[in-house]
Amino acid sequence: MPRSKQQFEEIRNKSRQQILDAALKLFSEKGFDKTSVSDIAREAGVSKGLAYNYFESKQKLAEAIFEMTIDLGKEMEAVVDGIEDPYEKLAVFIDLSRKFIRENETLWRFLVNFSLQPKVTPGIIEYASDYNNHMLYKVEEIFRSIGIENARNETYIYSALFDGIGMNYYLLNKNFPIDEVMDLFRQKYSREGLQHLIKKKEEL
Repeated sequence: MPRSKQQFEEIRNKSRQQILDAALKLFSEKGFDKTSVSDIAREAGVSKGLAYNYFESKQKLAEAIFEMTIDLGKEMEAVVDGIEDPYEKLAVFIDLSRKFIRENETLWRFLVNFSLQPKVTPGIIEYASDYNNHMLYKVEEIFRSIGIENARNETYIYSALFDGIGMNYYLLNKNFPIDEVMDLFRQKYSREGLQHLIKKKEEL
């Protein structure tokens, strides 16, 4: 019995996802530069020609993974945007960020590994940088609505601390107490922590 159009589409989507999953695994383990399309095809269990049929280059594969990441980020945004209280917004944003790292460990390792690559194409750098800046702006908006005097600088501090936590989790893996550290991070940016920060600056 011949396959239906829907069945062909399901097979196509499954093959595409297999290739993406293989690329994500190898990029996170070996790095972007040291992974070839042949490696990815072998890991996915498909021919090199089929891999190129879905993705014309290794860069396009990396861009597709970033698109997956952005989709997850947009889901987080939708949840946070539905909250009115800025303190609660920030608390939920931090909790969702922790959940993202814990539930998408391979993807997180890919993102960190990719940021450490000695040579990546400008298109991918811009692609990642634009969305990162967008997310930082969302955090800055929250700080402004809370009344933080220099919201931009506080956003940089927030970003540096979060990136440091993520980097240590990447380097130390299971030896890094991410939940305990994230609890301290959340405490620093809790309602009480931020109100204490505002009060200290007012006293200066």
